[in-house]
Amino acid sequence: MSASTNRGETTCCCDEFQTLLEKWRFRGSYRQRALKLVQGEIGYIHDASFSRLSYESVQDMEAEASLFQDRDGNVPASERNRLPAYLQSLYGIPLLTPAGERHLFRLMNYLKYRANAVRSGLDPENPDRRCVRLAEALLAEASAIRDQIVSSNLRLVVSIARRYANDRTLFDELVSEGNMILLNAVEKFDFSRGFRFSTYTTHAVQRHFFRQIKLRHRKATREAPMGDAVLADSIPMPEGEDRRHRLASQVNRLLARWDECLNVRERQILEARYGLNRDEREWTLRELSREMGVSKERVRQIQIRAEEKLLEFAENEQLVPELDEFSLQ
Repeated sequence: MSASTNRGETTCCCDEFQTLLEKWRFRGSYRQRALKLVQGEIGYIHDASFSRLSYESVQDMEAEASLFQDRDGNVPASERNRLPAYLQSLYGIPLLTPAGERHLFRLMNYLKYRANAVRSGLDPENPDRRCVRLAEALLAEASAIRDQIVSSNLRLVVSIARRYANDRTLFDELVSEGNMILLNAVEKFDFSRGFRFSTYTTHAVQRHFFRQIKLRHRKATREAPMGDAVLADSIPMPEGEDRRHRLASQVNRLLARWDECLNVRERQILEARYGLNRDEREWTLRELSREMGVSKERVRQIQIRAEEKLLEFAENEQLVPELDEFSLQ
């Protein structure tokens, strides 16, 4: 939901949020601050329970949820050492539990919901100072929670980037772009649907990486057919003329054998999503859901599963041996 007006809920309940008012303080003209609030848009994911909840009751849910997983001891030191120093510190940030995800997303969107209710009653010409301060404090706290969610998921972006990068330059680019996708995913994720945020984000980041690497491949080589170039999205692109020829040959081999690891529906979805069919048009999730008689989310799940199976098959069958020549040293 982009920005509900909540016209009937404009009372500034400052006592309820006294701790936030003491935590967040801003300076400047109240008129200018009120005008900025009114002209801006507060995007949030609405939940029907918000109108019945108080700030205290939402906070109390944290006591019932274990926010963070136990310290992650399953990551070998060798894996961390392969990363740049500035990324190794990510392994010191605790990961969120499913309950922790739901709590933080609920709290973040609830704070935005309340901020939007306060904002809707502001008069920039004669603003209520209490309401201006409250709206700013609510938004600041929501931003802090968003940053906490992002920090706990940065490691996920790094792990996905490592699967697609063949050198440090591309790796750094993918991490940077993946972080932007992560930020956008936090704003759009609907916690009430019961899915894990990590699953939602993985698809969004992978989808973006596929598109970016496809563009790089099209610039780097012209001899492989379009369908082959699309399948090569999951394969790092070596530099140099000889390696480009070898890669095209390897992709052809993968294309010829992908029916060994994918079922008919999985192949149909990948062909449609990445333009491998005759018309070379990339279908949307909505179009495929209508064509196949299933939900968009089901199509998304099948696509993710098919991509993972294809990558695993290529590695197990050594269809792309040049992958071994590249590492993030």
